[in-house]
Amino acid sequence: MPKITKDTGNVTVWQLNGMTFDELRTVYGSKKGDQFGAALAVGDVNGDDKADLIIGAPAADTMADVKGKQKPQKDAGVVSVLSGVEL
Repeated sequence: MPKITKDTGNVTVWQLNGMTFDELRTVYGSKKGDQFGAALAVGDVNGDDKADLIIGAPAADTMADVKGKQKPQKDAGVVSVLSGVEL
């Protein structure tokens, strides 16, 4: 978990347990303003027959190869995948 979690965004995974929900895991974004968790999807990304959680951070900055050089790309967005085995 980052030292500062205010405005970094987060996603909490819950599991239904009878009539209540149990918190399985909370994942935090790494940088304020990245909008971590603004988009979510579920699917078997790695072919292990378990549902994986795909988390979008549409405003995250990243590096990209531009004509053979790494250059920063502001608000390019990133996707994180949590394996269903880890949940």
